[in-house]
Amino acid sequence: MIARRVVPMVRLGGFASLFALAMLNWWLVEPLVRLAPVLWFGALSLSYSLAAVWILPRLSESRVAALSHRLAEIDIVLWAWCIYATGGEKSWFLLLMILRPADHITSGHQRVLRFG
Repeated sequence: MIARRVVPMVRLGGFASLFALAMLNWWLVEPLVRLAPVLWFGALSLSYSLAAVWILPRLSESRVAALSHRLAEIDIVLWAWCIYATGGEKSWFLLLMILRPADHITSGHQRVLRFG
């Protein structure tokens, strides 16, 4: 039940917050960074999150478990894109990438090491 309903909503909230922070970063901190990559990141990440919210409740338990692992891997790619869109190696979002493995600490050390 949690993987079907709660996790997709948390993913959506997380990417909406990340996009809001990226826009705030562009507006206040880095106005020289191009806006287009930030907007593309927001459009893709929110579409991806909404698709997960729509698809996961409709799948069987075994498929939800397998797809949830793949979605967590795609999350990392989208986070990396956010870092690129907000200034690359100069982006303070690089520090937020540490939170990704911390999300999975309750799932075991192997999963944390895989996402770390």
